[in-house]
Amino acid sequence: MPPRSSPTSPLTDLPELAEIIRSYAAPLAPAARNRFYEEVDRELGGGCVLGPGLLARVCAKIQRQFVAIPDGKPVVDGR
Repeated sequence: MPPRSSPTSPLTDLPELAEIIRSYAAPLAPAARNRFYEEVDRELGGGCVLGPGLLARVCAKIQRQFVAIPDGKPVVDGR
């Protein structure tokens, strides 16, 4: 499903950028994806020059708000 961006969002016109945002939305619960897209659009609304690097950083930042990480110690090599 393509990102639900505002009509003026550059994500609606640039397939490369749309693919980046979709890849960051993929691990999220389907019910949370629209809100993720909206938050990314809101974050990018500052009139900045949009490129793949900036979009990836913004998506990673917003994605962290939607992903719960368990408090336990990470398992390495099954130990």
